Amino acid sequence: MNKIYQKSFPGVKNAGFTLIELLVVVLIIGILSAVALPQYTKAVWKSRAAELQTLVKAVGQAQEVYFMATGHGAYSFDELDVSLPLTPMNGLDLGLATTDMRGNERYVVILNNRPGGDNWANTCAYFIVGPYAGSGFCMVQNNTINSSIPSGRVLCGGSDEFCINLMQ
Repeated sequence: MNKIYQKSFPGVKNAGFTLIELLVVVLIIGILSAVALPQYTKAVWKSRAAELQTLVKAVGQAQEVYFMATGHGAYSFDELDVSLPLTPMNGLDLGLATTDMRGNERYVVILNNRPGGDNWANTCAYFIVGPYAGSGFCMVQNNTINSSIPSGRVLCGGSDEFCINLMQ
């Protein structure tokens, strides 16, 4: 043992932490993690939502270019001039009228076109897992049905917690 330490505290043979000191340290670490973990989770989901929103914008803009060239929306991602790192998911039933669907393990991107007299199309993307499953974004293009929804804007949809609390 250090001789200086022994001279400062005569009679102390074995120095170490007491149980109370260890409990206080564990308590402080627990409080810090209880505060930080929800913020970290929120930041992770915000970044995933930003990725999804960017994806919807890219596919939506490609859909608009296709509409200007052909006069109707694309019925398949293969018709669009956009490259997606997604696989076809046409077997997934979301209860929506879709023309084509691509996705991965976290989300699905949907082309929803309505051929005929009321030519409109929208591109949507939804989370299919996690606390925000069923929430996502839609971009309406060439809207001739409901003038209150502006064409070309990305709209948040799903739970209030997703749209208001997470995305503001």
